[in-house]
Amino acid sequence: MEIRALVFDLEGTLYNSKELADEWRVQVFKLVREKTGRSDEEILKEFIKITKELEGKGFRRPPVSMIIERVGITREEFYKAIESVDPSKYLQPDSELRKMLEYFKSKWRLAMLTNLSRKSTLDILSALGLDSDIFDPLITASEMEKGKPDPEPFRRIIKDLDLKPSSIMMVGDSISSDLEPARKVGMKTVLISEKEITTPLADLKVKNIQELMEKLEES
Repeated sequence: MEIRALVFDLEGTLYNSKELADEWRVQVFKLVREKTGRSDEEILKEFIKITKELEGKGFRRPPVSMIIERVGITREEFYKAIESVDPSKYLQPDSELRKMLEYFKSKWRLAMLTNLSRKSTLDILSALGLDSDIFDPLITASEMEKGKPDPEPFRRIIKDLDLKPSSIMMVGDSISSDLEPARKVGMKTVLISEKEITTPLADLKVKNIQELMEKLEES
């Protein structure tokens, strides 16, 4: 397959940190608790209920940004709570990841499409020891009217790259938020997951970025 650009998701794709995700949850729960007066137990039950409803509509792992709107929290409030967390307390510079991305950059154009805000995205990249300008374009929730899985940001990244959709490969860990909308607009797809998952929506299935590099070298 002739690929000219790789578009990366961020969380769960280029890094995994349960500790950072847990701290985000603490801040979001604090926000909901202060705004609604609900207890943490009530908030958790509501989150689980909404998550199951969204899963029933085909979302394998619904974005938190979709869930919070259902509990009366605005996107602006949500991202402000997330941005209060310093990723450098939970992430370390990853020299191997940097080398792999530099290798990819030498062969293909690199872009990023994430549902995190620009501030959180830049803070995470800095904590990982990555230069944000390695991704061009870099599109975050701060530049989107609608986030993933809406097809709008995927169409925008195709336009910004000025390439045929079939020559662009979306790399992500979510079938419903990354792969499905990317396929709908004609992009190629890679699913990154340690789990044994089979889906017709993935042109490639790899466990990590290292394996992706090996697979693309073979093609």
